[in-house]
Amino acid sequence: MANTFSNTVILDSPNRVVVIETMIGDGTAIADRVVVDKSALTVFPSASQLKIEKIQYCIYGISMLLEWDATTDTTIAVLGGVGGSSGTLDFTDCPIPDNTAVAGRSGDIVLTANSIANPSSYTLVFYCRL
Repeated sequence: MANTFSNTVILDSPNRVVVIETMIGDGTAIADRVVVDKSALTVFPSASQLKIEKIQYCIYGISMLLEWDATTDTTIAVLGGVGGSSGTLDFTDCPIPDNTAVAGRSGDIVLTANSIANPSSYTLVFYCRL
């Protein structure tokens, strides 16, 4: 069995984006998986900078690093652990912007996970805005 991923854009509007990413895993490491692909958004203005308002998560058997994609990625959050964890990171009052000062930035949000149990799973919901 290999890791099985699902990525769905729930909302792609001129002001807001909501993306759900799920994975059922077999213990295989994940490197720079694009979980929010800014270039694939059809309505959200391509020249605009994404800002994360909220991340909801439910994770089992995995530790992950969420980052803004660039030549040298910028850390957003570290989630998970040996067992299971769930919760909400709410940045509504002070959204986390993409780091525009770094070289090679794409505006994408990527996930890296080296510590993965077999079995493992996650569901992540990203709420972003201009």
